[in-house]
Amino acid sequence: MTPETDRAALRAYNDAALEDHILRSSLSACLALGEQARRLQEWRLHRAEQDARMRECLLKNQEAVKLGAQLEEELRQMSLKLEAAEKGKADAEAAARRAAKEAEDSKALAVAKAQEEAVEAFVAEGWRAEGRKMWVSSVVEACVEEWAEGPGWE
Repeated sequence: MTPETDRAALRAYNDAALEDHILRSSLSACLALGEQARRLQEWRLHRAEQDARMRECLLKNQEAVKLGAQLEEELRQMSLKLEAAEKGKADAEAAARRAAKEAEDSKALAVAKAQEEAVEAFVAEGWRAEGRKMWVSSVVEACVEEWAEGPGWE
């Protein structure tokens, strides 16, 4: 071989080695990019799954908030009903006490009235008895006077 062919062969060998090195580096870079693309795709898939779970959690949270608000409203309504029932109970107890007092007052009034009527009847009976006694006494006196004036006392 001649030096020119040696140089040409060496140049061809160097060019081929450089091309091989460039191809290997490009292949390695492509493989690395492919691996990164695969990882990125996996990450995106994982992220999409996380986003879906997050949306599901947010929806459940919104439902829980709505349910909590409904329960708070029901609790408030029940509290108002309980307060009204307690007030009604207190009012009913007060009305029962008033009715009992009125009944007691009515009973006392009826007893007093009955006692008053009994006293009046007793007094009236007493007056009638006294009146009969006085009438009998006056009749007896009149008879005695008549008798005394008459022929029976001589």
